[in-house]
Amino acid sequence: TSSRPAYWSSRTAFRQDGFSLVRLHDPSLLGALGEMIRVENASALSRGRDVREPGSYTALQLAAAWRVENPFLWDKFVVYRAAMASYAARVHSRDDEMPRVQVRPALVAAASGLEERELVSAINETYLMHGTRPETVL
Repeated sequence: TSSRPAYWSSRTAFRQDGFSLVRLHDPSLLGALGEMIRVENASALSRGRDVREPGSYTALQLAAAWRVENPFLWDKFVVYRAAMASYAARVHSRDDEMPRVQVRPALVAAASGLEERELVSAINETYLMHGTRPETVL
């Protein structure tokens, strides 16, 4: 097994299903996450198939955040990350370049507030966002 991220809670007991949820309280981390959900075009809100509440709004506000700590998935991630690093080294040795991912500049800037996280730029690692229904994990 690989070592766990330094920012994981060492006191956390894993649930029967193998993972743990840790509620985040660090103001700088919550601030960075809040910036990451800042909407540049408010007209895109209140539309689409994921809208659950009727009405019109112009911004999203972070209410709470949790970190999912799953040792099994972390170990799997570390293996795939090493495989990508090996692939990137082969690509680089051929004087070729890894494709670069296109991410909104505002999201990249907001994610820079996640200082303690270690992204590997050689393999084009970046932050992406998705939603999870609370009843799925809580």
